[in-house]
Amino acid sequence: MEVENENFLTTENFYTTRAEIENGLLHAYSTLNFRDYQRPFLTIPIVASELAGVKANEPRQPQPLQTFEVDGTNQQLVDFFRFSYVGINRANTIIEAIDASDLPTVQTDKLLGEAYFLRGFHHFNLVRLFGEIPIRIKSTSSQSDALGVDLAAIGDVYNQIISDLMFASDLMPISRDAGRADKVAAQGLLAKVYITIASSAASGRPEYNFVTDPTTYYSLASEAASAVVFDQTEYGFEPDLLQIYNVETRADLNGLEHIFFINFDRETAADEVIGSKTGLFFWPAAGVLGAGGTGTCGLQLATSDGRFVTNGFSVYQALPAFFDTYAPTDRRLTELVIDSLFDASGELFWTPSYANSAQVPFSAKYLDLCEGEFTQTRPMILRFTDVLLIYAEAQGPTAAGYEAVNRVRARAGLDALIPGLSVAEFRKAIIQERSWELAFEGHRLYDTRRTNSVEEAFAAVGAEDLLIGTDNLYRFPIPDLEIILNP
Repeated sequence: MEVENENFLTTENFYTTRAEIENGLLHAYSTLNFRDYQRPFLTIPIVASELAGVKANEPRQPQPLQTFEVDGTNQQLVDFFRFSYVGINRANTIIEAIDASDLPTVQTDKLLGEAYFLRGFHHFNLVRLFGEIPIRIKSTSSQSDALGVDLAAIGDVYNQIISDLMFASDLMPISRDAGRADKVAAQGLLAKVYITIASSAASGRPEYNFVTDPTTYYSLASEAASAVVFDQTEYGFEPDLLQIYNVETRADLNGLEHIFFINFDRETAADEVIGSKTGLFFWPAAGVLGAGGTGTCGLQLATSDGRFVTNGFSVYQALPAFFDTYAPTDRRLTELVIDSLFDASGELFWTPSYANSAQVPFSAKYLDLCEGEFTQTRPMILRFTDVLLIYAEAQGPTAAGYEAVNRVRARAGLDALIPGLSVAEFRKAIIQERSWELAFEGHRLYDTRRTNSVEEAFAAVGAEDLLIGTDNLYRFPIPDLEIILNP
């Protein structure tokens, strides 16, 4: 008779203590750190927008995203789809392990809430990118488990996401832990889910015809966002615009704004698989800066106010016409967009010549030192001002809505928003405000999709000719591999 090896680890005999379950949860979070997850996480919504293009020789097919000429083999989409479901599977494993354990709920509630949050988070990103997707609420351990799963209707996907995030919010306390979710993260993401449903339905997206009354979802978005804006004190509105992105003081890690993000540490970045090179994707390459063959991270340059800048990969190449949409005095333009660099002696070293697509200004939101090409700059998934603007949008042109958006504008050095706007005018102004406030943070594609305004956004910067793959403007094709597994 064959006897099972008692030392062989399985889900059933490994996740028996709280420490083991927490280790498994950290394993679920680690999906976000994978190179092939984090890069498309930012690349897709930045490049498939009017904010930026991408360098011609960048590998793994980001270039077609700029013109939406993608199919089911596009590597950016394939990678993101695949690793999102890896994250979902790992979250499901933890949910099942906790449900099967004899541990008291006081030991497991927070961990269970985090697992539900991650599952909802991944499904939300997938439905916004691909539309109808498989819903996975059970773990898979073999290829056969992955077969025979139908694409779910968009409304059903959202129902699952809302259920997961509500459950997560109920289970988790407010507890800041860099890179991990808590109650506020769940509430903030739930607000984003509700505003996505509301605005998609209100703007006439046909896939959202399951919504009979967008007003209901605007109210739910306002309620969820209000819990973040008014009902807690752990996170808040950072009055100093530059401090939001200050890696050296770790304000980007422990500061007021940052509710949920992918956490990295440049000193302990292990390798290409899990280390962050986010900053290098924004910084101009040495050749672009006129420094010949100097490698990456070798130049010692500075902005006019002394912020350190070095050279990177020139992957994201901003569309200069987007910067023209800002007011000339907007601090988010004058201080968060770099168009001149100085050397150690204070002499002007570089200004963009606009001679090619790489010779353009670039975002200052990801400035950092390099340690072997690794940085501490990270994708900022959910920050306070994002939720504050969701609250304003959901409120509409009420006194509370105006007060919320005007806090953001005042920090940027702008006058208050024009009073007396209609509901439609006000919400359109909020989407425009989000484009300036959250530029290059990975939100723009999702905002233009949910407001049915991809074409309008590109036309506003004279880039409508880029919209070639028109069938893909509002949803990308499911990767071919998924279709093969589940025809």
